Amino acid sequence: DNIKKWRSEIQELEEKIHKEEAKKEHYVALAVEVPRAKIEELAHEGIQHYSDRLAVQKEVELLASEKEVLQRKLVHIQEQYQRFRTTNKAQDSPFSSWHYK
Repeated sequence: DNIKKWRSEIQELEEKIHKEEAKKEHYVALAVEVPRAKIEELAHEGIQHYSDRLAVQKEVELLASEKEVLQRKLVHIQEQYQRFRTTNKAQDSPFSSWHYK
């Protein structure tokens, strides 16, 4: 009878061991899954930031190019204005003799 009792106890203990091993595997899988999810989340955020940076960089390059074009236009207009003033100073204006009272 003792042998039968011990075998029954051994079987119960083996079942407990099996259940505990299954729990352990489950918790190990969860422990791996949580960091993986966090890593994937951070990777997604990083990719989004990189994508946003590329879009902003293109806008900055476009604005810099437009600024350069506007600077050239401004210089050209200033040169034209100076030529206009120089030309008009050289000629006597019919209005230069007018005096206002």
